[in-house]
Amino acid sequence: MPDFLPSRPLGLLICLLLAGSLPVAALSQVPAEPVRDFTASLGNREILLTWTPTATVTEFDLLRGPRLGTGRIRLNEARIHAAEPVTFTDSAVAPGTAYLYELVGYDPQGLEVLHAPVEVSTDRWTPGSLALRGPNPFRTETSFSFTLSAAQVVRLTVHDISGRTVRHLLDSSVPAGRRDVTWPARDDAGRRVSGGVYLLRLETDEDVHVRRLVYVGETP
Repeated sequence: MPDFLPSRPLGLLICLLLAGSLPVAALSQVPAEPVRDFTASLGNREILLTWTPTATVTEFDLLRGPRLGTGRIRLNEARIHAAEPVTFTDSAVAPGTAYLYELVGYDPQGLEVLHAPVEVSTDRWTPGSLALRGPNPFRTETSFSFTLSAAQVVRLTVHDISGRTVRHLLDSSVPAGRRDVTWPARDDAGRRVSGGVYLLRLETDEDVHVRRLVYVGETP
């Protein structure tokens, strides 16, 4: 008697192959990865999940749990339908905690296509952290936010790649909490800036944060 006996489904598959009823090519029809990039990053008291769908997998469920396969909850109320890059914001998170995110895609037949999970910890949250919320690169305007642990003076400026200040967005006392700001790619005189790389600089009483912006210009 052989040491290994195939399971019933596997045995049936082997019989079909031997009988010529199932083409060998059918074995190669493995669903593709649901996304090209699946990442998790820290925002302001929230976690930002991003991914890019493929041509064949455009429906998703996003799951979160303390570890793989344990205590998972679905974050989206309805299945996510997307053909373009997706950004999902998870605000129901706590400081000093590790989270594991799983992305489940569905092919046109409704079969699950799993992606490797990503893990992120909120241990590195710092007061005054600066998060990009709008597109980057961007064509017309972009937005960002920061969160303060206490009221303090904030200086928020935009600089060109040489370090020259092109726009003063904030220079005043700001109360504790989150603040959202938009930059429409204009300088202090209201003129549209040239396309290129810019540096967004947030200076508070506690720290300094810098983010890189890429303005590609408006479409003619």
